[in-house]
Amino acid sequence: MKPTNFKISKAQPRHLDRIMDIENSVFSEPWSRGQFEAKMTDESAVFFVAEKGGKVLGYAVAQLFLDEGEIYNIAVAPNVRQRHIGTALMRYIMNYGKNDGVRRFHLEVRAGNLPAIRMYWKNGFGAVGIRKGYYRNPEEDAILMTYKEESK
Repeated sequence: MKPTNFKISKAQPRHLDRIMDIENSVFSEPWSRGQFEAKMTDESAVFFVAEKGGKVLGYAVAQLFLDEGEIYNIAVAPNVRQRHIGTALMRYIMNYGKNDGVRRFHLEVRAGNLPAIRMYWKNGFGAVGIRKGYYRNPEEDAILMTYKEESK
């Protein structure tokens, strides 16, 4: 399927209602509105949305610490999946971090979330560990993954 034409920009309070709709439809343990609001004002966080025609299609949130970043959340609305929106958001955050000196990114993903795991593998992430029983509803292991930029 062809990618959807969309733009990526910094998340704003006006995006929160749609972000919450996506969050609640995608995750069994969704973040609260307050958690998203906190990331919007946290200077070490990066929070972007993918939009088309003023409608949020997906979002990504990460934290940057010196030369490392942790990707917390990448979510795409169920009706627009398989259009490379999640990949674009992930790459956008990683490029943003790399421009700020980040050389290593970490994340955790449900062991059963095969589409996300494939996306991360294709983009240079590797599995570095497992957190047994980390997720609830349903209980599932978390796969810990890391991307490390090679030294030039």
